[in-house]
Amino acid sequence: MSPLLLRLLPIALYALAALTLHRGLRTSPDHSPRIAATLGAGAAITHGILLFGAIHSPNGTVLGITDSASLVGFVIAVTTVLAMALGRLGVLPAVLFLLAGILATGTGLVSGFAETPYPQWEVTAH
Repeated sequence: MSPLLLRLLPIALYALAALTLHRGLRTSPDHSPRIAATLGAGAAITHGILLFGAIHSPNGTVLGITDSASLVGFVIAVTTVLAMALGRLGVLPAVLFLLAGILATGTGLVSGFAETPYPQWEVTAH
């Protein structure tokens, strides 16, 4: 699978989970969100594999700004899947899955840090 498709897979799964949940709630207010929760869990697993592959380096963990945002999206997705198991939340999980998908798109875009070796870098950085 190409790297671009792999990076777009989590947002596609999150969007599919959100669409499935929204369509189910439109047809019946008592709709069971099992399929949407399963798709959301699959998206979170894919997102997690992609994220933790992007932040791992031989020197330890490296978080760029986009990876930090992706990590927030991953936590949102996992929390949403767990909350869906506890009770009915209506359309809220669909919104949260879309947010997690948007945050997942930046995974691995910025890697590492640019060090400034000259003195007083703190002043010139701002």
